[in-house]
Amino acid sequence: MTDSLKIGRSKFLSLCPQILTDFPQWQIKSGGIYFDEEFINNDEPHIFVDEWAEVVLRHPEVDESLPILSFPCSVPELEAFVEWVGLGALYSEEDLSAIIMDWKANNVEPQVYANTLKAEGKDEVEVAARLRGRYGLPHRKIAGLVRPDLSSKPSTLKRRGTTLFEEIKGRPDLKKIAKMD
Repeated sequence: MTDSLKIGRSKFLSLCPQILTDFPQWQIKSGGIYFDEEFINNDEPHIFVDEWAEVVLRHPEVDESLPILSFPCSVPELEAFVEWVGLGALYSEEDLSAIIMDWKANNVEPQVYANTLKAEGKDEVEVAARLRGRYGLPHRKIAGLVRPDLSSKPSTLKRRGTTLFEEIKGRPDLKKIAKMD
């Protein structure tokens, strides 16, 4: 698992759903989190002036037209943002670490995941079932991940993939993992 994994808008909102209600001065767009100009220019007393000045001065780029956090962002960028915003009041450090670790665990590249399963001693059929369940990949792609030595032989990959899927169907425990009901 690397820190090169990227978090987009949807994943960010699932990790930090309260951001929309707790920070009405921001707009969350597909390209990042921005200051909401309508909110800023509103005459309503929505935030103490000193507090708002502190937020503006802490903007990473000191330019309100730029995103506070760009999407997709890396895990270290998310961690820095959470610290900058002070979401620690919403999450304990342990909770945030658990959320990020869970996200990393569920966003591993398929080949890395396959290699990890093989290193744990899982047989090819179980590796194939877990790849199918997690990523929904077609049988040829799974066969190539399970047996990279076959990747230059398309007809062999097709046969091996078909065989793996037949073996998965014959094992109820793996059929459930592969979501092949």
